[in-house]
Amino acid sequence: MAHDLSTFVPEISQHFSVFEGGPVDQDRLYYIHSRSDSIPNSKPISKIFFGGVISMLLRI
Repeated sequence: MAHDLSTFVPEISQHFSVFEGGPVDQDRLYYIHSRSDSIPNSKPISKIFFGGVISMLLRI
């Protein structure tokens, strides 16, 4: 089931889909991105996807 990110992070007014699932905790919000050039301290997950800190996402 998809939700909108603004439901969980009201500071974000743009529409971003949030999905449940995967082998992660259900009481945490994780995000992945492909913009390691724009988000400092991104952690590689695969060759093209990265994780990071939500405060950095809010800055861009």
